[in-house]
Amino acid sequence: MRPEVYKAIVKCGKFTTIRSSTGSTSNSRTRSLKSTSQRWRFPRREVMEMPHYISVFLDDERYEKIKGTPLEEKITYLFGGQLKSLIVEVPEEKSEQILKAFDKARIDSRGYIEDVPVAFRRALFEEIAKAKSLDVIDKVLERLDELVEAAKKEDEYIPPPDIE
Repeated sequence: MRPEVYKAIVKCGKFTTIRSSTGSTSNSRTRSLKSTSQRWRFPRREVMEMPHYISVFLDDERYEKIKGTPLEEKITYLFGGQLKSLIVEVPEEKSEQILKAFDKARIDSRGYIEDVPVAFRRALFEEIAKAKSLDVIDKVLERLDELVEAAKKEDEYIPPPDIE
């Protein structure tokens, strides 16, 4: 009986050697670069879109505007309840629009969009208070042109808050 010829593929470092049962070897160095690079590629990974977040801080006046609404359950308390905030989820494509519109805006290590102008945060809270919902980022982005103009004015002068 004649023994069957088999091939074993041995991967070692950058090169792949094919050995057959007859003892002959062929080195993958001689093969085309295209076939080698295709062999060493990792499987395609699905790219997941990561949502980003914007935190809207609530003072007593803002808190009174949303008190008694379903938004009250979504408030997160920081520093032992001394600071209240609402967290708005922003899809990745919308966050790219925000980052392009405002030069100083950035995404921190937690995935929160920070350093957006005060005018943007005010407009965001106004829309939240009107709609009584956190799904208002589209409405705020419709007003993006006027918010960019307001942000340019903020660079020149930031008005102090009204304190009684």
